[in-house]
Amino acid sequence: RSYTRMAIDISGSCNGMCPYCSTGRLNRRQGSPVPGRHMTLHEFTSLLDDLTRRKILEPCSIIDLYNWHEPLMSPHFVAIAQYLSRSDFEYTVSTNASLARAFHEADDLRGLTALIFSMPGFSQDSYDRVHGLSFPSVLDNIKSMLSNFRMHGFKGEAKIAFHVYQFNIGEIKPAKAFAETLDLGFYPFFAIPAELDTCIDYNLGRLPASMLDAFSRDLMLFYIKDLLRQRPADYVCNQSRFLAVDEFGMLLLGCCADSHSRYAAETYVLGDIRKMSLDEIKLSKERAKSSETCRLCQESRSDYLGGICGKKLVDELGGIDI
Repeated sequence: RSYTRMAIDISGSCNGMCPYCSTGRLNRRQGSPVPGRHMTLHEFTSLLDDLTRRKILEPCSIIDLYNWHEPLMSPHFVAIAQYLSRSDFEYTVSTNASLARAFHEADDLRGLTALIFSMPGFSQDSYDRVHGLSFPSVLDNIKSMLSNFRMHGFKGEAKIAFHVYQFNIGEIKPAKAFAETLDLGFYPFFAIPAELDTCIDYNLGRLPASMLDAFSRDLMLFYIKDLLRQRPADYVCNQSRFLAVDEFGMLLLGCCADSHSRYAAETYVLGDIRKMSLDEIKLSKERAKSSETCRLCQESRSDYLGGICGKKLVDELGGIDI
């Protein structure tokens, strides 16, 4: 069967400094955001036209315009969104809202089904600890984009994905109040290490003492071991069900593996998707399951951590007035 969902990095860079994300960690090591290439509008449209023509991707598939990087950093973001809205694709966008983009035609965003604002807290202190961005600017950008997007065809779900750390628990209530004033959905969930290597090392007890100390101060760790023990023996990683493509048009092992990974260095790229048939794509993804990368991921139950914990809402806050 053809695929019905694809995550694609139209931008090769992110200005976030998140310590639990591969891109953010690289930015921190360099001392500033690392520049990357951006997929051009022609490259993007040619890729989707080719994949649908060859029946690799369904014509009405969902396209996630993000993976490791910030999609609004792409100078082609507006044109790409307009193209998708003129086509039959549905698409989603997740952004740190450090930048604002504006549209001008009534139906520019009719295909946008989900707009996600990723927030690491609701104060400048929390932003200094994680994203390294200006908190007042983020709030202003969220307001302006929501207003502009809703006037130009966006009728999908808009929400705040609020990453809960130990240091921002007291900020959940004001963040939710802010969301309600803008008719935004509010989804708090426990922050987890998004980097494959870090997940594997933590779950296998290999994490360096300095990093484990940071984990113990920042992250909610009390539920992870118990949750991972619940992983069914026949659990199937959801990476096999969709495509992940980078800004060069290369098919990736999965959306949670990155080019700087020690464990995924040799299996990170599966091939040039523009030169692969549907059968070749299926075969390469099936073969990847027996790679050392996937073996370690399964053995450490990191596949379950990314697939389940990352989506886990903070049910423990259900009895607290937020």
